[in-house]
Amino acid sequence: MKLKQKTRRFSKQFIMGCVTEVESGLSRREVCEKYGMSYGSLGSWLKQYGNKEFLDNGRLKITSHQKRLIVHAIQEGRMTIAEAMLAYKVKARKTIGRWLRESKDINVDIDSKRPTMPTSNDRGSQDLEHALQRANLKILGLETMIDVAEEQLKINIRKKPGAKR
Repeated sequence: MKLKQKTRRFSKQFIMGCVTEVESGLSRREVCEKYGMSYGSLGSWLKQYGNKEFLDNGRLKITSHQKRLIVHAIQEGRMTIAEAMLAYKVKARKTIGRWLRESKDINVDIDSKRPTMPTSNDRGSQDLEHALQRANLKILGLETMIDVAEEQLKINIRKKPGAKR
């Protein structure tokens, strides 16, 4: 037996008052608790009736390609974390710190799986190193192409972890 949920209709004046309170600085959670409404309702009201400047100041979506560019620039010393926060409008310093840690974890995994190259300077080892560099460049190019395609075409190309097989 299903329980029927109570539904309430809110007046447009009430909705606009709630939106104004959130825009003036009160948190969404506080407004929801104050008036006994759901967080989702308030979110949809903000999208529908919210001020454009307020909506623009919300969370930005940064693609994985942009994350790699930011991390790469910081690791090479071309940009500081503070400069990256300003340039890409990232609000939390710890977000960029997490991206840096994740990229180091990925690099460690790749380095630990990479077979060691012979140290002799014979022609065969140089050819292998050159082939490895070209393969790494090709992989980087393909990843960039996938990122651009996902961003512009708005489709998921990469297989998500834990997907059913």
